[in-house]
Amino acid sequence: MRHTTIVPLITSLVLTLGLTACGGKKDEAAKGEAKADGGAAKSDEAKADGGEAKADGGEAKPAAAVSGAVPKGRGAADNDKTVLAALAGLEACKLNMEEEDIDECEGYDKFSDALVAAEEKDAKAVDRTLINLLGDDKEVVRFAAADLLGDTWEEDEALIGTMLAALGAEKNVAVAKEIAYAINSGVDSEKLYGKFLPNLQAALVQVTEYDVFDTLYPHVSDCADAKACGGLLVAVAKGGAALDVRSYAAGEALDLEHYDAEACKAAAALVPELSKQPVPKDDDDSVEFFPQEDAGELIDGLGELQIGDDEAKAETCAAVIPGMIDALMPQVTDGTIHEDVVDAVLYLGDDGVKKADYMDKVKAFATAVEGSAKITNKDIKEEAKNALEDWKEG
Repeated sequence: MRHTTIVPLITSLVLTLGLTACGGKKDEAAKGEAKADGGAAKSDEAKADGGEAKADGGEAKPAAAVSGAVPKGRGAADNDKTVLAALAGLEACKLNMEEEDIDECEGYDKFSDALVAAEEKDAKAVDRTLINLLGDDKEVVRFAAADLLGDTWEEDEALIGTMLAALGAEKNVAVAKEIAYAINSGVDSEKLYGKFLPNLQAALVQVTEYDVFDTLYPHVSDCADAKACGGLLVAVAKGGAALDVRSYAAGEALDLEHYDAEACKAAAALVPELSKQPVPKDDDDSVEFFPQEDAGELIDGLGELQIGDDEAKAETCAAVIPGMIDALMPQVTDGTIHEDVVDAVLYLGDDGVKKADYMDKVKAFATAVEGSAKITNKDIKEEAKNALEDWKEG
């Protein structure tokens, strides 16, 4: 039980994707449906055997990445000339970043029509060319290529690898979302989270947009090798390109039934980094990421693993908690520690089955908070005082 009234932690990450495009070949209703469930529809095939293969806790050996070259652009020798000839009109179109769509444009419509005509002759050549164009230097071309991609590439392993390489290299958020959607809808989960898992990991470590990560990251039910999928989440938590993506990956890794021993280390290392970020304004509706809330949730996750009956998880997480608290102490000293973080650390002293391993650190933290001259929030100091009194009585 917490020692003061708790303000519920609000989830800080937006789960809604907005990847619409004008005049595309894809059915827009189906497209929105697929995005709304974050790719869950494609997990059915993997669920039959998903997660059972490694239920014994055996060590997962990472597979080698399937070869996937970065897209070659317009200069690729295997490009379809009809598609290339239609690019002139498309280049005059504009990519609206606010809408994450191409503004209504005659050149886009003509490009789409040219693809339909070219597909009647050689659909594979068209898709191969569109994937090559994901390496074009013009964002509107890359967006259109991802949006208008057909389905002949989905069984070609080299092209799947190239799609994932393109995703990792893409810096434009709108284009990255379109590529992610194409991969999500085109590659079945058994293949994506199996043979192509190393490629996917290499891409997701580089993405800077949460929605892109959310579209493609592996849920445990999607994975025949759940430990390997857990390894992907830990890799993103440790080395991802965006702090909000790293935080979300760390939380998901802590929740995995097929536990990766590095998950606690990754979460504990992130907590001080999240905690020291500038605090967003509560009244700013544009803010989607609240680092201090995320820090509190990760600490809660570490604490929850202490409460269960999995001794290995409890020992692993207990071992990283003292170092995490030490890393938070400078923020107590300078008075910048956030109430969500204080509340979560104090909670570690209540119910953990391994709390004896770190209780001295929790008490030292509470004592420092209560006695800090720099902390002006009276509620935080009162909470620390109450916790210390409760522990004495207990």
